[in-house]
Order: sequence, then structure tokens, then C-alpha cells
Amino acid sequence: MVKAIRIISLVSAFVLFSSSGSTEVHPLKMSFSKLEISSEGVVDLKTRIFLDDITEQLESLYGLDTVDFSAVETEATQTLQRYLTEHFFFEQSGKKSTLRINGVSFSQNRLAVEVHMSTENPLDVSKQLFLTNTLLCDADPKQKNDVIYREHRLRLSATNPKAQIQFK
Repeated sequence: MVKAIRIISLVSAFVLFSSSGSTEVHPLKMSFSKLEISSEGVVDLKTRIFLDDITEQLESLYGLDTVDFSAVETEATQTLQRYLTEHFFFEQSGKKSTLRINGVSFSQNRLAVEVHMSTENPLDVSKQLFLTNTLLCDADPKQKNDVIYREHRLRLSATNPKAQIQFK
């Protein structure tokens, strides 16, 4: 019951924030992802990151001047790819599997960038798998990154950056 109330509260806060047209800085420091891994190990990951947060971080870290996430080939998207390689990845048998951006778009209210990603190669479903997600934890220690996988919510953060992924 308590877990359901927390999820409803989180969703309500996100919906309320998403429906506002304000461009002011938001108090919610989160990214939201949905992870799917096929029985063959093919990864499909969709992530929503607040545009103001990621823009500020990319400008700060990499000196990004133009924020244009309209296509995979833009400088901003390529800079985001660089950032993701360091902060959002899988590990199996001591090897890192990075995510590559396949597509980008904006949320309906244009407050978030939606990133569609996959791994270069399928993951090995016979081996133990870990996901690390420290998106924007270097910008704000309160940052939380929710990943939904098989109806389970993984909440990753600076203090809890890695989770084991169960294939079955």
C-alpha cells in the first residue's frame, strides 16, 4: 500500500510538473527510463531527461554552445552521447557495454528531451548484468534516476548508482 502511494505521488508530481507551461527551474531532480531486454539480449531503452538540467550540465562540462537535440547528428546530441557513455551503461563480466543514441525528440511540452538508445551488441542473457545510471548526479547530489524494467522500479542515484538486472 505504501509503495503504491509513493508511486502515485511520484507520477502525480511528474504529471503536474509536465502540464505546467513554466520555464522556471523545477524542483524535481529526476530522469525516467523504460528498459526492455529481449530474450536474445537486445536492449531497447527510452529515457526522459529534463531539458534545462541536461542542457546546463552539457554546457558546464563540455562548453556546449548550441542546444539542438533535433537529430542524432547534431552537436548537442553527440555531446549528450559522450555524457551518456560515462554515466549510463551496462556491465557484464567486467566489460562495459555503452548505450548509443538511436533517436531523440522532445516531450510534448518541450520540457524534456526523450532519448531512445540501445547497446551496440546484444547482452549475454546467460551472464550476470548490472546497470549503472548516474545521469546528472554530478550536477546535483539529490538527483534520482528511475528505471522501469519488467514492472519493477529501480531508483538509482549518487549513493546507489548500480543495480543488478534479472533476465528471468
